[in-house]
Amino acid sequence: MNGPVIRTNAGADRFHGSNAGTPAVAGVGALESVEEPVFRHGLRRLAAGVCLITSVMRDHYCGLTATSVTSVSLQPPLVAVSIDSRTETARGIDQTNAFGVSILEADHERIARHFATNGLRSKFAGVSVRAGLTGVPLIEDAHAAIECVVWARHVAGDHLLYLGRVVAAEARADSQPLVYHMARYERVIEPRPPDGLERKTAE
Repeated sequence: MNGPVIRTNAGADRFHGSNAGTPAVAGVGALESVEEPVFRHGLRRLAAGVCLITSVMRDHYCGLTATSVTSVSLQPPLVAVSIDSRTETARGIDQTNAFGVSILEADHERIARHFATNGLRSKFAGVSVRAGLTGVPLIEDAHAAIECVVWARHVAGDHLLYLGRVVAAEARADSQPLVYHMARYERVIEPRPPDGLERKTAE
């Protein structure tokens, strides 16, 4: 691992590139990137909702599991997704100019693992989906689902960053999201009411 490991007073590890400590006056652009293990070590601590990014490739559906989804703008309503440029899903989005984001429910870990597996001939076999407004597949009983048309596309290293304008959105009120943290799928645990009081529905 390139660069020193610094133990802070709080007990956290800090990782730097090989030229850590280079004065800012030398130009931050000259700083080297951290190596992949260092990058993964830090980012795996970011808890994120688990989504399926889906589209259509020629005559069949395509999709993959992703956590790199975020809201960007309210006017217009935009979201950003980051996808490996080598995937069929990226080619499908480029072909159809549309994509779906199914935010998975806590019981959808099997689906998340299935779509994260490379090399499957038909990822959608045995998975309940429906066609959305744009024709892209959406997972049935997802925690939430949105459909987008591509608003902008940017090359970002080995990934493609798509900004999508949201044209349809829906959400369930009776479910919890699936979360990915520290390379594990987790559930959201609702906090207990203070002083042991039970929750009450507002009238």
